[in-house]
Amino acid sequence: MTAAKNRIKGSMCICGVAGGANYDWFPVKMGVRGSTSVKDFTRKSYAIKVGKANSSASSKVAFLGMPKAKSWVLYAPEGDTAIVRNWLAYSLWRQTGRWGPRTEWAELFVIPSQTASLADPQAYYGLFMGSEKIWHGKHRIDITKYDASKGITGGIIFRNEHGKAKDVPQVLTLATSQVLLLDYPRKNVSDATLNYLTSYFNSFEKQLLAPGLGNYSDYVTPESLVDFFLAAEVIKSANDGYRGSTYFWKDADSACIVGKGCVWYESCRMM
Repeated sequence: MTAAKNRIKGSMCICGVAGGANYDWFPVKMGVRGSTSVKDFTRKSYAIKVGKANSSASSKVAFLGMPKAKSWVLYAPEGDTAIVRNWLAYSLWRQTGRWGPRTEWAELFVIPSQTASLADPQAYYGLFMGSEKIWHGKHRIDITKYDASKGITGGIIFRNEHGKAKDVPQVLTLATSQVLLLDYPRKNVSDATLNYLTSYFNSFEKQLLAPGLGNYSDYVTPESLVDFFLAAEVIKSANDGYRGSTYFWKDADSACIVGKGCVWYESCRMM
């Protein structure tokens, strides 16, 4: 596996979860995720998408006891000898009262068939942090589902990244050359929506650059911005705090909310 878009099909089972959220074998697609970590780390993190065992089965599971969904992340804490840095960063963010990915620890075993032995030393892939994928939904980012026929002002999740991402087809290029990636929806986004969002963020940046910050609060909720900056400074998130992996979401007819996105081991240096 070399990238999330090159996912392989397989089956997964979950056992030993507190509270009994265990599952027998169910179909999944699994691929490597990340950017720098893909190139530089020996241990890889993985993106998981749950499939349906049959036409009547659900494609959502309570992965490691977290609220049911079909997209998940297994993060490999390579380089983090304390192992808890990402877990702590996400935990602190959720304590602001804002949504952030829930996390649970898991040990991963990879075997060639459902009947193969877990006792094989090569089957053990180590300790991973299971996490929710940043996505829309009742138990994740609870925003209106995007529907261009009903309005163009919301139901959008986008992010600031180090550059363009191959898995995100839609981008906004602002007057300052800043590029924002549309994370949701990833298809069937109307030109009217793209034009509206581009104008919205150009106006937002214009206010940020104005003397005294201008009327920036017309475009972003100040409370979310304050929480974001405090969290980035507390965990010393130099890499992903300001330069990339920063998520925003905008509901219909409302200002943007800034959210904490990806947190990597090098982003949390408090220990």
